[in-house]
Amino acid sequence: MDNMNYVFIGDSFPKQYDEEFTKKGKFNFSNTIFNNLVVEELEKNHNTFVLSAPYVGHYPIYSKTRKLKEIKVSDSHYIVKYNNLIGINAYSKTKNLVKCFKKHCTFKNDINFLVSETHLHNMKAAIKLKKKCPNSKITLLVFDLPENVKGVKKSFSYTLLKKINNRKVYKLVKKMDGFIFLSENMNSINKLNKPYFIIPGLADLNLYNNIKIEPHSGKVISYCGVLSKQFNVNNLVDAFHMLPNEDYELILAGKGDVVDYVKTMNDKRIKYVGMLSRNEALKIQLNSDVLVNPRLPNKEYTDSSFPSKTFQYLLTYKPTISYCFESFPEDIKKLVKTPKDINVESLSECIKVALTSKWHSKDEIDNTLKKYSSEQFIIMCDKLFEKVRKA
Repeated sequence: MDNMNYVFIGDSFPKQYDEEFTKKGKFNFSNTIFNNLVVEELEKNHNTFVLSAPYVGHYPIYSKTRKLKEIKVSDSHYIVKYNNLIGINAYSKTKNLVKCFKKHCTFKNDINFLVSETHLHNMKAAIKLKKKCPNSKITLLVFDLPENVKGVKKSFSYTLLKKINNRKVYKLVKKMDGFIFLSENMNSINKLNKPYFIIPGLADLNLYNNIKIEPHSGKVISYCGVLSKQFNVNNLVDAFHMLPNEDYELILAGKGDVVDYVKTMNDKRIKYVGMLSRNEALKIQLNSDVLVNPRLPNKEYTDSSFPSKTFQYLLTYKPTISYCFESFPEDIKKLVKTPKDINVESLSECIKVALTSKWHSKDEIDNTLKKYSSEQFIIMCDKLFEKVRKA
């Protein structure tokens, strides 16, 4: 099926809008980066229309932005306007996604709707549009199971609203025609045994193309992302603090509760550099001697997720330390360096060994990660939609 009509619905916008959405409240771009790779590859190979209602946190709890304006990225890519007030923002997003499609998209039938994330507004919009577009199908790209997506602020009302939301999500899941999961365990939501495929993540093989390696003294260990105790970043801080070497440096970039914890360590070798742009974070990663993802494998969500930063770290061709989850493919497990257990002392020892041991060759890493490129992803999407149409 050449020249398919694809409509992508999910958080996707060019990186020049990063700062704008960061100011509005958004600070975790991992899903957006994944989506952008998908969109870029779709646009190369198919007729593609992109609809996005980016999450910035609900007003007034997580964001100070009450209303977002429409942004026209191109004739075939729109960031829709919506009212961000908690309680009505999902309705507003759904309404404006549908409205934007009707106003700007020329596709009328035989559409492959590719919906990213189990957000009610994205799923509802696709279902509404499918009814008006004959012979169209919906595939859902699942980054996290609904029950594993948890806010920072906990309360009785939040827990109740989350349960209601999840029940609604699972009702809509049954109306999907196919699925893309990050791990086999995620297929537990596919109660009707619809067609699906597994891909743990996307590797952007050109990620560091325009970034320079700069000489530096000493040894640099880094972590860029959400600096949260939930993701065990405090363990990384503790593990580094155990290393006595004065010429070692730990660089932390991002936001989270570990920032205050770092201040209590009284260790001048630990550098907190704040919230950075994508390019600034990539520059730190490429110029590091060891990169660490300290998220432990004993959390409920790690069996059904794959940390996107692992691919980013591996593509620096520098030692990458990560605990391995059930969701890790065997070929990726072979590329990362894993502490012998979950104790902080073992992580500290692993960092020390990684700084002095031989690492995998560039060819070995490239040959493995090519299997997880956006090009391969779209080939698999095309095959999935062919299956969906025959099912």
